[in-house]
Amino acid sequence: MNMNKRRKVSVIGFVFIVIVELCDLVSCNVVFHVQHKFAHNERSLNVLKSHDAIRHRRFLSASVEVPLGGDGSPTSAALYFTKIQIGSPPKEYHVQVDTGSDLLWVNCIECDKCPTKSDLGVPLALYDPKGSSSSKTVGCNDGFCKSTFDAPGSKSDECKVGMLCAYAVTYGDGSSTAGFFVNDIVKLAQVSGNRQTTSMSGNVTFGCGAKQSGELGSSEQALDGIVGFGQSKTSMLSQLASEKKVKKMFSHCLDGNKGGGIFAIGEVVEPKVNTTPILDDHTHYNIELKSIDVNGEDLKLPTSLFDFLKKKGAVVDSGTTLAYFPDEVYNQLMEKIQIGSPPKEYHVQVDTGSDLLWVNCIECDKCPTKSDLGVPLALYDPKGSSSAKTVGCNDGFCKSTFDAPGSKSDECKVGMLCAYAVTYGDGSSTAGFFVNDIVKLSQVSGNRQTTSMSGNVTFGCGAKQSGELGSSEQALDGIVGFGQSKTSMLSQLASEKKVKKMFSHCLDGNKGGGIFAIGEVVEPKVNTTPILDDHTHYNIELKSIDVNGEDIKLPTSLFDFLKKKGAVVDSGTTLAYFPDEVYNQLMEKIMAAQPDKKPFVVEKVFKCYKYSGNIDDGFPVVTFHFENSLALKVLPHQYFFQVEDDEWCIGFQNSNLQSNAGGDLTLLGDLVLSDRLVTYDMENQAIGWTDYDCSSSIKVKDEDSGNVYEVGAQDISSSHHTCDSRMILGLLLVFVAILIN
Repeated sequence: MNMNKRRKVSVIGFVFIVIVELCDLVSCNVVFHVQHKFAHNERSLNVLKSHDAIRHRRFLSASVEVPLGGDGSPTSAALYFTKIQIGSPPKEYHVQVDTGSDLLWVNCIECDKCPTKSDLGVPLALYDPKGSSSSKTVGCNDGFCKSTFDAPGSKSDECKVGMLCAYAVTYGDGSSTAGFFVNDIVKLAQVSGNRQTTSMSGNVTFGCGAKQSGELGSSEQALDGIVGFGQSKTSMLSQLASEKKVKKMFSHCLDGNKGGGIFAIGEVVEPKVNTTPILDDHTHYNIELKSIDVNGEDLKLPTSLFDFLKKKGAVVDSGTTLAYFPDEVYNQLMEKIQIGSPPKEYHVQVDTGSDLLWVNCIECDKCPTKSDLGVPLALYDPKGSSSAKTVGCNDGFCKSTFDAPGSKSDECKVGMLCAYAVTYGDGSSTAGFFVNDIVKLSQVSGNRQTTSMSGNVTFGCGAKQSGELGSSEQALDGIVGFGQSKTSMLSQLASEKKVKKMFSHCLDGNKGGGIFAIGEVVEPKVNTTPILDDHTHYNIELKSIDVNGEDIKLPTSLFDFLKKKGAVVDSGTTLAYFPDEVYNQLMEKIMAAQPDKKPFVVEKVFKCYKYSGNIDDGFPVVTFHFENSLALKVLPHQYFFQVEDDEWCIGFQNSNLQSNAGGDLTLLGDLVLSDRLVTYDMENQAIGWTDYDCSSSIKVKDEDSGNVYEVGAQDISSSHHTCDSRMILGLLLVFVAILIN
């Protein structure tokens, strides 16, 4: 399995406070305490996607045998849970709060196969109607039951006088819950003053679950039941509202950064909110979505896409983790470039370790036609663009390319197309011919504002790809290289005085996303070290390495830049790679910090630890020292990556790599570059960095006007997908070009 993917997205878990106030007046409000299911900074996007996949199969495809006015979300699909008390004497139950379902139900004493323990670390309990003096069973002749069976599509002849009013719900994934209705006292917290509550009780009819199957019978994320806040009259909210104990309204405010929040039943008078109508005849909370814009620029969407008359619209559901869109919307939110006249969109990989911009071409009959990344793939057709020009062997661009050292100039002759062939380090390759066409980029025009701008660029029209480049698993339309050579898009735009030959990136190692800016960044300031001459990649001179202040003993010749060694800075590489002499000493000193803990090996190469404490407290800081006294301080949480709650693996690897000149390579990737603004200044042949919050903004300079503009961080879909919890996410970065008019 290829571990060279970027670190996983870290999703912050929430702890929610829910306030529910019940009293005799309609104007009352009610509160209760809620916890988030992902309480430990969930790092695996697979977990979140899996969560939502299960939820949506149930949420959107449920088959309800006895209609209850909503699907009812099962245990593993909602995001947060609370404690309620039921019965006399009251007993505590942990139930999930779900705005996408209606019914309140808890596991019942009759359930002999219900989970007895939960991986969420909460105690589980079974409700016993006979153990509560206030419990009443609900018969088929009860008004609640009659109204339920009078719902459209219900089988009213299945519930007869003298029988218990039963319920059964089967979800889209085959899991189910079944039991019978009971009525009992539910104890809640009543607001009695500023930040004060007192206990109060109300009678509620709810489901006594006698049998659960599928995911609902699993102990992995088991709870005692669910409390639905859907619209139907079976919900606890509707029942309390019908008794004039609360208004039929609720609110929540969920803190996406620090965790915590509020969930309130009843009327919130401050702060004020603007509203939009809930669409009629929808099971869930559907609202009419009119348009979407990105930085003020509207997405071009079919007018019928969210037609509420066709049961479309947008569903608001706090129980879903991520945001989901139809293809027409989603594909426009991915980062892309536009090429040609008329312009056509292409999704390309950003790579600081290569030079060429190339895209798959119409001549490529074996190029991938679909991608597991969920982006549409396109083939560039020079004949379909009125501004396209093929590049011949007598063209200046071609001549300069074939005049490069090591090229075979006699292979390109006048009258022939200028061909290219590139083989990457993993053995994959691309081959085709050069064309020149208009490439459309985003130009910074103001604070957090961009406008469209075009420039002519010579790039590769890929006719044949092999290896990973020919695979549909992670396929994109091409690669845009930000290397130093004159063939790169950056070099071409700089030679035309449209941009400065410099770029910066700030990669958020925690949340994912970040900023990628072409041009001069004026804030924050960075210290720099020289880029070594006559190197293909971004090589810099590494002087020493220390672990918690103690130097590693290195041969003086190890990083000798005259022998084409040094250290390569490459954001396209995930981990950090070192020659044997460095790697062995690094690992020895890191592991010496925990002599009582035995490391284990994952996937044959990763040394890992079981560690439940703060990783920064248990392991040493590693600092790399470069020419000009520039230091790169790497904390343990930056060189470790977390694969489970208490499982951490070291991202330093033995390189076994050599440069073209035969020298051992040190390769510093995203692992140690994240959470820093890194600048590549080819105008002054320097690289620099500074620690920075990459979820914030930077300031860039427009060289033409002299104006300084703020550029905000962007969270972009990943350019690599995660295959399991040990994979590391990559990301596509936004292009922000600071262009000289």
